[in-house]
Order: sequence, then structure tokens, then C-alpha cells
Amino acid sequence: MKVFIVEDDPIIVEGLTIALSGEGYEVSSFDNMTDAIEEINSEAHYDVCLLDVNLPDGDGFRVCKAIRAKSDVPVIFLTACDDEI
Repeated sequence: MKVFIVEDDPIIVEGLTIALSGEGYEVSSFDNMTDAIEEINSEAHYDVCLLDVNLPDGDGFRVCKAIRAKSDVPVIFLTACDDEI
């Protein structure tokens, strides 16, 4: 099973990659919207997508829109916010 991760925090990517790879998943990760959309347009196939909402050059919603234009693969949004309200 192939997992597509779009997350700009390297610590989160490392944790997810270790956990998922340890369970036998093949993980591909991207840290920005531009590279992620380029990968989507390359006709690569993934079984699930994990997307961050906030990315340095855009957002996960635009990545999701690009995914939906090509596939109905499941998409899960993961995001962290450390702001105090």
C-alpha cells in the first residue's frame, strides 16, 4: 500500500514515515504544494493521501483539488496548530 504525505514539518514527516514504514506501507513525502501537485500530475498511484492544511507555498486544499481531478483516493487532512487562543 502506497501513502502520499504532504507535510512541511520534517519531524512530523519522520514520525509518520517511521510508523507507516514499520507497518509495511510505502511512503512518499513532499514538503510543499508545488512538488506535491507535480507528483500527482505524473500519474503516480497512491492508496491514501495525508495532507497538511498549511504549506509554505499554498495549502492542502489545493492539493486535494488536484488529487480529486484525477482520483477518488481517500484523503485525510492532518494539521497542527501551536497558537494559543
